[in-house]
Amino acid sequence: MATNGASNMTNNATTLLSATTSAVPVPQSDEASQFETSQATFIIVIVMLSLFTVFGVIGNALAFYIYSKKRDKTTSNVFILALAATDFVVCLVVVPYTIIAESVEYEFVYDIPCKLYMFCITSNVPLSAFIMTAIAFDRYCCICHPFLHVLTVQRAKFACVALTILSALLGVMTALNFGVYELQRLEIPLEAPGNGTSFNETLNETDVSRQTYYDVMNVSLSYDVTNSTGYPQYNETRDTEIHKVYLGVCVPGAIILSMDFTRIYQKLYAGTFLLCLIAVAILYTLIYRSILVRRRWRSKRKRMSCYTSVNGVETAAEETQLTAINGNNIITDEKKSKRPFQSRQAAIREKTLYANIKTAAMLFVVTVVFVISFLPSWLMGLQIIQFSVIVYNLYFLNNVANPIIYAFMNRAFRDDLRALIRGCK
Repeated sequence: MATNGASNMTNNATTLLSATTSAVPVPQSDEASQFETSQATFIIVIVMLSLFTVFGVIGNALAFYIYSKKRDKTTSNVFILALAATDFVVCLVVVPYTIIAESVEYEFVYDIPCKLYMFCITSNVPLSAFIMTAIAFDRYCCICHPFLHVLTVQRAKFACVALTILSALLGVMTALNFGVYELQRLEIPLEAPGNGTSFNETLNETDVSRQTYYDVMNVSLSYDVTNSTGYPQYNETRDTEIHKVYLGVCVPGAIILSMDFTRIYQKLYAGTFLLCLIAVAILYTLIYRSILVRRRWRSKRKRMSCYTSVNGVETAAEETQLTAINGNNIITDEKKSKRPFQSRQAAIREKTLYANIKTAAMLFVVTVVFVISFLPSWLMGLQIIQFSVIVYNLYFLNNVANPIIYAFMNRAFRDDLRALIRGCK
């Protein structure tokens, strides 16, 4: 019967809601212990996500308001606004949606809530990763190539829109693959079911395997299939039929998209994080290298100026005698008038560079927090480390932590926040 095929799929999937995955009876004491553990885990996850919602909504709303009121519209401000808006939506919509999903154990009953949730949960992470990469590229251009003006404010806004559309497309692809139904190839019974029940009624009562949304990045899913649709392979001595089985749980069902396509997409989806991580690491390494080179150049220049000051008296005397002999002025009035202007320009450049370096340091910390919070979830999706629902949901931490990082590392943000709080009193 279909139970054999369902158990084969169960052995190859990583599931959270796998109440029917084990055929071995569990002792009553172990069942009670597992129930208490699951209840404690559930309470911890709900409390953690609730705190993320409250602090994330308030913090990102303040960050968005403060940066939107700044007069100097720079590319970094545009990306910070985009990041704050993304984090605000995640904390306001996605995190509460996850709380509901955890409460009902992902039994959405209908297709639309399932697909909508999968769209939200799988589009926000790529968008954050893409914005982090754009920020790293922007900082690289500002610090390493300040005169190229590759990214303007308008281009930064266009980049944010384009990255949002790309992330939405990734979310749509995931949503199309998930639903509360699943196609299964089932054996046709040789005899009709007894007690007046039909085959479809018997099918709905069949113990089927269920995969949760945690498998969206699982690139190691392996199904024993006969074709590209991903249906389990059965004994061909009996006739089989493909049936659309109602599970009531949000699972990948291979109804709209084939399992072959889903495997390729899962690899691409998991690879986006790795590519963004590599790109960000390279860009910030080049930024750090540029800063070190500039520091060495300034140190060398300082040593040369010290050498000049030591021998300055003799050099000045020689130049005075040389000038008296030649009857010419080495430094004209025009050059003297240019010196203050050039020094002011150099001071402005140094100040701008220092500000860009401080902003890059702050945004680098934002990126590090994002990588640290999302990396365990990514590794769990790849089945490299053991799954834990508490650690998995910690990736929402990066949506909450950014305003705190701004407050600690940006003095202007702290001053604006104090002024805003005083104005509300």
